Amino acid sequence: MKSKYFYFISALLIFNFEAIAQSFTQLKTDISGVQVILHTKSLQDNDVEGSPFFSEVWEKGEVRGVDNHFFKLDSMNYNIYLNKIIFMEKGNISAFADFFVVKEFVLGNNRFKYMQSTSDNRFDYYQVLANGKKIKLLKRYHSNYIEGKPSNGMLPEVKAKYITYVDYYIEESESTVKRIDTKKEDIIDLMSDKSNEVVPYFKKNKIKTKSEESLISVFEYYNSLF
Repeated sequence: MKSKYFYFISALLIFNFEAIAQSFTQLKTDISGVQVILHTKSLQDNDVEGSPFFSEVWEKGEVRGVDNHFFKLDSMNYNIYLNKIIFMEKGNISAFADFFVVKEFVLGNNRFKYMQSTSDNRFDYYQVLANGKKIKLLKRYHSNYIEGKPSNGMLPEVKAKYITYVDYYIEESESTVKRIDTKKEDIIDLMSDKSNEVVPYFKKNKIKTKSEESLISVFEYYNSLF
């Protein structure tokens, strides 16, 4: 997920959250007083492998807070590692202040909702993959940063890197989600009220639930039955 904006992310890449928080400067006027400037240092693309960002390119988007404040942004991205929306505003690399809780946001064609998982009680952003009548399929991203190691003369240098992981969820209510296993048997069990239609659909379309595209198609088909 390399980006032409990769140099934006110094503190995002190598410092801990406390250090990052100390690099925020509160603005009093821009976008209703909820913007903070994110001070970063420059890094070359080859300093770190991978990326903490959701998208390879920065895109137009929309953000709505829990207080229903709404913003349209011309250039934004979702930093998975920090779990923050990062955006460009008047030439500044910015984020929303911690007191401004984002209820949902749209990044390009991707919609995310801020919800609580009943599996572990944590709040997070979940991407909506299938927005059907009966069962909504969502996806959570999380990222780990692995420190690099310099060469010791015998072993070569190991570059620092980001590794992104994903989990899948279903929506239980307007504000909660539940983690699911995406094995075929578990999906069919989840849709047991329409098993007479869903099981043949798996066979006819040779569905492999390891494929996200196939998984989405099953949820869309199931929801079309209502």
